[in-house]
Amino acid sequence: MIALNEYIAALNQHRQRLLPCTAPPEFSADLLYGAALFNRYLDQRDTLSHDPNNGYAELCGTLYNARSRAPRDLAQYILKQLQASPAHEAIQTDPDLRVAAVSATTKAFVVRLSSTPVPHNAQEYTRYRCLP
Repeated sequence: MIALNEYIAALNQHRQRLLPCTAPPEFSADLLYGAALFNRYLDQRDTLSHDPNNGYAELCGTLYNARSRAPRDLAQYILKQLQASPAHEAIQTDPDLRVAAVSATTKAFVVRLSSTPVPHNAQEYTRYRCLP
């Protein structure tokens, strides 16, 4: 999953084109952990529904039309899919959201962005790890 964080490099390049002085996004293992748990939850529930009040920006989408599973190709696919939605594009290019991680499965991806490092969330682990 860490290889999927090619998205962070792609996002940085995209942001630099739009706002050249923007600080690059940073990878967060804690955000990755939560994104991976939530990605698993979405796969099991076969939904993209998520809580908009969870304390960080969360962007979800499907991978049904992804042509390649190579990390760099997936990163570009995710970036372009989110660019297609003005609301998602505004979130992913927000320079205040400097901490990022992305998770992907065969069905979906989850991008999490935050303005500050987010500590490991034990409640999230409890909520998503024990799925029927």
